[in-house]
Amino acid sequence: MGKLLRYFANQPLKVKLLCFFLPLIICSVGLTGVLSYLFAEKQLRDNAYYLLRDTAYQTNLFLNDRFATMFEQLYNIENDPAIQNMILNRYSPESKQKYLDLIGLNDRLNEIYRRYPKIIDSIYIYLDNGHEFSLMNDSIAVREGIRLEEWLRRYRGSPKGYYWLNDHRDRIFETFEERRVLSCFKLIGTPASKVKGLVILNLKSDHFLEILRNIRVSAHGYLALISPDGLLLSKNAAPRYRLSRAALAGLRDRAGADGGYERRNPSGEKLFIVYNTITMNQWRIAAVVPERDLLAEAGRIKTTSLAIILVLSLISAGLALVFAGNIATSVKYLSEQVKRVEAGDFDTQFLIAEQNEVGILAKGLTSLVNTVKQLLRKVREEQEQKRQIELLALQSQINPHFLYNTLSSIKHLIEMNENGRAAKMVGALTKFFMIGISKGKEVITVAEEIEHIRNYLLILQMRYSQDFDFELAVNEEIADCKIIKLTLQPLVENSIYHGIKNKPEKGIIRVSGYRAGRHAVIEVYDDGAGMTEARLAELRQSLAAPEVAEHPMTFGLRNVNERLRLHFGPDYGLDIFSEPGRYTRILVRLPFPEQRQEENE
Repeated sequence: MGKLLRYFANQPLKVKLLCFFLPLIICSVGLTGVLSYLFAEKQLRDNAYYLLRDTAYQTNLFLNDRFATMFEQLYNIENDPAIQNMILNRYSPESKQKYLDLIGLNDRLNEIYRRYPKIIDSIYIYLDNGHEFSLMNDSIAVREGIRLEEWLRRYRGSPKGYYWLNDHRDRIFETFEERRVLSCFKLIGTPASKVKGLVILNLKSDHFLEILRNIRVSAHGYLALISPDGLLLSKNAAPRYRLSRAALAGLRDRAGADGGYERRNPSGEKLFIVYNTITMNQWRIAAVVPERDLLAEAGRIKTTSLAIILVLSLISAGLALVFAGNIATSVKYLSEQVKRVEAGDFDTQFLIAEQNEVGILAKGLTSLVNTVKQLLRKVREEQEQKRQIELLALQSQINPHFLYNTLSSIKHLIEMNENGRAAKMVGALTKFFMIGISKGKEVITVAEEIEHIRNYLLILQMRYSQDFDFELAVNEEIADCKIIKLTLQPLVENSIYHGIKNKPEKGIIRVSGYRAGRHAVIEVYDDGAGMTEARLAELRQSLAAPEVAEHPMTFGLRNVNERLRLHFGPDYGLDIFSEPGRYTRILVRLPFPEQRQEENE
């Protein structure tokens, strides 16, 4: 008997199932038939609920991403300097700024339109002080315009003036063919404001309808995008499957961000509804499925299950009852170990001595758990390092004291009637921040970074004209090389505040650049106070240390070094040389493009 048990213990899992469990099926034919059908029906319901919930959730994420992107464009348009100038009417009669603003605004709106041609239908801006702007490329408008007082009267209650409209006929641009749009808009001012206006993005209803139609719910089910002002359905459902007005109102007012429930419509059809709330505008995305769709397979499953049970019962012959404990023990053990892993115990081992499929599965699970544990540890370490570096990068880009002091200097120059110098400083400050922002790009050219530093040094030189001079001499050969934005500013800032400021006489800052083999090198030199050997060693050690230093001087330098190494590789970064009372030199090593190198050679 023992040999027989060991023989079957090493048999394939398929053989064990056939031999162990068929007798149990014979003893439970009647009960199993009923329970299997009830279980199948319940399982179908549960699976349908989870599937619908996941469908609504995934659709919600996708739509929320689209709405958030469009809201970001609306916010950028509203806060565009040109719009603000128009609202405040900052133009003098002889100034050309108004035309420059209009040209710039037109370029930016066209850029937004070109970036999202499948989503944006049209853009319209209206101010009651005489400024109006519209953009619609897909159709020709017969008439365009709004009655601002009507909009201000109709839409109230939003603290910041932002509103969303569901699917509707466009009421701003009248075209030969009716166009359906969704709208995101901002009301400027109130009926009592001196300047009132509207900024609106019309979004193509067909784009969002296509998103809903591409998601199949069931044969008669559909998706509904529900808002206080309207409804967008993925398909034209039959009347018996539609939600009544009361059901729609109840769904809008339902508590909680998501959920599911059953409801009968006026025709008596039982509908299963799962909904999710879109964070961006608090609209509801709902999946509506008739109960008959959920249970369409239940009858067939019932018949098939009973037939299979009867056939298996005839050939089982009582063998499975003897060996059921063996297979149950292994499966139960694996299940318990899996539950421990689900609970977070990644030290769990799957120790199965059998050499069949269960044993192979146990070894695979052990290997998988060990791999997941290693990956989780690696991800946590990488995420923590990335978080610290990104935090430092963000901190190093924002220097409110520099902006405050520069604006104070401009004000002082204006009060002294030195308008030429004030204008020069304003121009330098504008270029400084334009390159600093650089349309959100993280990597720019060396030429752009040098121009950024030129404006930075020009501003500081005008503020501290007696403290230092500066020279910029960068070889054109490396002008197009790539560099991480805001690499040189912290280095120049250290040269001024830790080098030149500590020198009694006037100093000089020299920024030069040249090619050195396969590297591009930018050198920041100052003839300031320099550093002692101990301080230089401490600084170099801080740059190489794995932990982030918090010393004021090494804070920015380490941040620059880590950003360069993470982006370009460990062969690139900063080298520092200094002699007390004489100089400090910081070398920035960058990759020289191979294609450019071959052309030069």
